[in-house]
Amino acid sequence: MSADGHRALVVDADGQTRSFCRGVLEELGFSVRDVDSGVAAVVAAREMVPDVILLGAQLRDVSGREALVWFDANPALHMTQILILNAWPPMDGDIAQKRRSTIALPDALSALALRRGVETALQRRSAAKRLEG
Repeated sequence: MSADGHRALVVDADGQTRSFCRGVLEELGFSVRDVDSGVAAVVAAREMVPDVILLGAQLRDVSGREALVWFDANPALHMTQILILNAWPPMDGDIAQKRRSTIALPDALSALALRRGVETALQRRSAAKRLEG
């Protein structure tokens, strides 16, 4: 799968996780930006309007859930697919479960699992665009 021309935003407090994800995404042809905080993620998402966002459970300033609420409130990101990097314990009314464009990746993240998740995200995004016409 080649993702030439696609944009990705990686958001996680852990630098190693961001670096790993950036490497895999760049190998797939993505233009990648990575940040460690929710505030920086919101700013970056507004500037670049990514095709996919890889979102960690805990960021430097807020939880991943809070950042997800911010992303969900931005109409420009309604087609953006969000991949959850680490398992989030389910909560009642959890936005990550309600949002149709959210994909949970396995806890033991591998390059293969990340590639598959991104491929699924791009397929979902393409299908949603076709439906919107």
